[in-house]
Amino acid sequence: MSSAFKQTFNEIEIPEELTQRVKLGVSEAKAELVSPVPAPLPSKMSWHKKAAYTICTAAAAAGLLIGSAFVSPTVQNALANFPFFSSLFKSGPVIGLIHDELRYKGYNVMSIAQPAGSEKIISIYIDAPDKEIQSSEADVKKIANGILASQGIDAYTVKVEKYIEFTTKGEYVFTAEEKILDQIHMNIHETLRKQGYSFQTVGLGIDKSGKLMEYTIEVPRNEKRTAEMLKTAEQIVADASRSEKVRIVTLNIEDLETEGRKSNIVSALSEGLMGKSEYKVNSISHKMNPFTLIIKTSVHSKDENAQKVSANIQNAIDEFLSSPEMKDYVKGISYEIQILSKDKKKLN
Repeated sequence: MSSAFKQTFNEIEIPEELTQRVKLGVSEAKAELVSPVPAPLPSKMSWHKKAAYTICTAAAAAGLLIGSAFVSPTVQNALANFPFFSSLFKSGPVIGLIHDELRYKGYNVMSIAQPAGSEKIISIYIDAPDKEIQSSEADVKKIANGILASQGIDAYTVKVEKYIEFTTKGEYVFTAEEKILDQIHMNIHETLRKQGYSFQTVGLGIDKSGKLMEYTIEVPRNEKRTAEMLKTAEQIVADASRSEKVRIVTLNIEDLETEGRKSNIVSALSEGLMGKSEYKVNSISHKMNPFTLIIKTSVHSKDENAQKVSANIQNAIDEFLSSPEMKDYVKGISYEIQILSKDKKKLN
C-alpha cells in the first residue's frame, strides 16, 4: 500500500459523538444488515408476478447478506491493509452502520437508500411529524456523516426525508385456477423437502401470456435421485388432474460459490471506490463470463488528469486482489477491468 494512501486513511478522525458500539463495529465487528422496507405489492399484480416478486426480493436479501457473511481471518487481515474496501467485508455495509446508530439514538428510521446512477446521495427516511424531522435533521446528518468519515467515505451527500408509506386500494384476489396452481407449487416444494431431497428452488415456467407451462426443480449436480424427484413431482401434478410438465434443472454448486465470491468482490470495490472522492467513480458493474469489472467515472477522456485517475483505480484494485492475504479467496478467479470516462471512452 502506498504511503500516501495509508496516510490519508490514518488522518481520518472518528467523531467522539459516535457511540462505542459503532466505533467497535467500524474497527472490528460486523454490523447487522438493514434491508429496505419493501413496498406493498400492487393490488392488481397477478399471482405469478407476485410469486416472481417474492422470489426476487428473497434473492436480493440473500445477495446483501453474502457480503458480510463470508468473513474469515484471512480476508480480515487483507482488508486491514486496504481500509477503503473493508467496510462491506469486515464491518458491514455503511448503510447498516448508519441505520443501527440512528435507531440506537431513538430515530424511527424506516429505510435508507442509495439511488442507482451517478448521483451520490444517501437518503434517510424517518417516520415522524414534519416539525420533528426538521428539528432533528442536523443531528441525523451529523451522525451519518460521522460514520461515513469513520469509513473513509467522503463522496456522498446525506439527505433526511419524511417516510411516506405506500398504500394500495385492495389486495389481489386469487382466482380458483390460480389457487390450484399455487397449491401444487407448494405441495411439490414441501413434499420434496420432507422426503429429504436436495434442491435449491421449485420454480414456475410461465409463457408470455402469463400461462403456467411447467414447474422447474433446481437441484445440485451431486443429487443422484433426480429421477425419483421428477416422478414424485409429476405424481403431485397428476393427482391434481393437471397437465403441466415438470423439469429438472441441474446446478453446479461450485460455479454458484465462485459467482458469490465475485459478487462480494464487486460489492466491496463499489463501496470503497465510489465512496472515496479521489477515485471519481460513478458506478461499478460487472459481467460474469469473462469476469469483467466495468467502472464508470466522472472524468472526461480529454481531462488532463484522466489517465492518472484511471491508473489510481487500476492500481488500487490490482493491489487489493493480488495481495497474499487474498490469494485463497480469489483462487480460480481471473478478471478484466474496463475503466470508462464520462464520455464513454476506455481509459485503461
